Amino acid sequence: MVAAEYDLVVCAIERDLPVLEIAIPYMWRFLDPRHLVLIASSPCLDRFSTKYHDAEHKNDLCLVDEDKVAPGLTLNYVRSLLAARGANPARGGWYFQQMLKLCYSLNSMADDYYLVWDADTIPLRPMDFFDETGRVFLEKSSEFNPSYFTTMKRLIGLDKSKPYSFISEHMMFEKTVVTQLLALVCGQDGPSGKVVAERIISAIDVGPLNASGFSEFETYGTYVMSHFSEHYLVRALPSQRQGVLIYGRQPKPQDLFALSRRYYWASFEAWPVTSVKTRVKRFAWSALGSVEAWAARRLDSHMYKEFLDITKKDEA
Repeated sequence: MVAAEYDLVVCAIERDLPVLEIAIPYMWRFLDPRHLVLIASSPCLDRFSTKYHDAEHKNDLCLVDEDKVAPGLTLNYVRSLLAARGANPARGGWYFQQMLKLCYSLNSMADDYYLVWDADTIPLRPMDFFDETGRVFLEKSSEFNPSYFTTMKRLIGLDKSKPYSFISEHMMFEKTVVTQLLALVCGQDGPSGKVVAERIISAIDVGPLNASGFSEFETYGTYVMSHFSEHYLVRALPSQRQGVLIYGRQPKPQDLFALSRRYYWASFEAWPVTSVKTRVKRFAWSALGSVEAWAARRLDSHMYKEFLDITKKDEA
């Protein structure tokens, strides 16, 4: 069976653009999407479009204003919902991005399948998201946040059902399944961006509202494994979440090549470096990373040249 085609959907904020600009050539080569859909604020899209010079794929790039993904779903509205419950409106962006990933299924441009990928994460090897029979791969991890399941129980009536988490830096969504999930969340009002935002914020306990009270990946993963488990497979590919401690926020090709020898993707999150312990850890990891990058180039020079060609082709 031929694997389904899909679009790659990336929700970005301005601080992630430097990493995203590095990641895009690797996204095209290793993820092989039909289109790349970038969802962000208008200023963020303007900044990105002026810097994007990908000659090979520029016609397959779709820029979407985040406030126009689904009717009624805007960042300001999510912030107002938080404020109405006495929570910090500044946390609205974190919830807003999760809602965008789900509500993209309600947009007319959404494909049957769409891969959501974190803007600060760079793929390092070719990846398949369907097995030979068409089943979808879901990544698993060891994370656990009780608030996610309290909220999920209120939204769709399901508890945590697996001994692992579905939290990852990416997830393949099936449009029809996401819309079914949103219909369950919204009830008789029917799925819409506005109602989704209202239902999610109202379902979160007051305490976690200012932190992390909902997870789109945990909710979707639990839902599909409860209702469509025969169509999904769970796996745990090796990845590196602390890439920023090793190579900073703007890794070089030789850094990514070194990481690719062990991992399928690496994240470069904008973590604050404040404590002495964190500074020491970053220095030690950075020193080790420099040695590893040097050794990788020397020991496998042929593969390193092929890896360099990824960015050279897209800059041609």
